[in-house]
Amino acid sequence: MHKTLLLLVLLTAPLYAATRPVTTFADLLSALEQGRMVRAVIHYGECRLFVDGKEDTTVAAVGGMPLWPYEYFPAHLMGNPKGFLVSSATNLISHRKYGHVYNYVKLKLYDDGEVELTARYLHPKSYKIKMDETFKGRLSTKEGEGGIYLFIEE
Repeated sequence: MHKTLLLLVLLTAPLYAATRPVTTFADLLSALEQGRMVRAVIHYGECRLFVDGKEDTTVAAVGGMPLWPYEYFPAHLMGNPKGFLVSSATNLISHRKYGHVYNYVKLKLYDDGEVELTARYLHPKSYKIKMDETFKGRLSTKEGEGGIYLFIEE
């Protein structure tokens, strides 16, 4: 029994990818251009929360998403002063207050390390916005400050 379990662990261990932190926009862009999978882990409590354009008390929640698909727009391409990369994800969830809603999350990472996250709950039929929040933070540094942590799968 123990030998079978050990063999199973040894055979499947390579299937589980190790990760490496990304702390610069240039490294993020390089990894994505090489076709590497990058995942974001957002510590909302380390970011500033805005509701209806006004700063609000942030929450100590944590979320995550892969940065796939994504689009990159260099500075000045469309009149944008800074280059940025954007990725979004939408999932149907069941929320205690809103019932079934689409959870839409858009992560916009700027070339100067600033990050803006849009979180919305949308009605699944009408797409009416039930909740709309914007979080502003920074790409995490090597010292672990910033709120938005990125990891490349090795």
